[in-house]
Amino acid sequence: PGIPVDGALVTFVAPLTGASASIAGNPATIADGTAAITATANASSGTYTVTASVPGVAGTLTFTLTNVLTD
Repeated sequence: PGIPVDGALVTFVAPLTGASASIAGNPATIADGTAAITATANASSGTYTVTASVPGVAGTLTFTLTNVLTD
């Protein structure tokens, strides 16, 4: 348990409204023990949570991200 399995798919979900990000490379395939995506912030500032899950694995992992708008 808790050991990444190469070839497994990890799905990342960001909020649909408010501060969020579009996620490229989703779902991500685990390779060499890691899964990578690119999150691009939307035009709303604020903090939000992205959730990662793997089918057949109990529980999820959450990441807290913050969008900061600049002039």
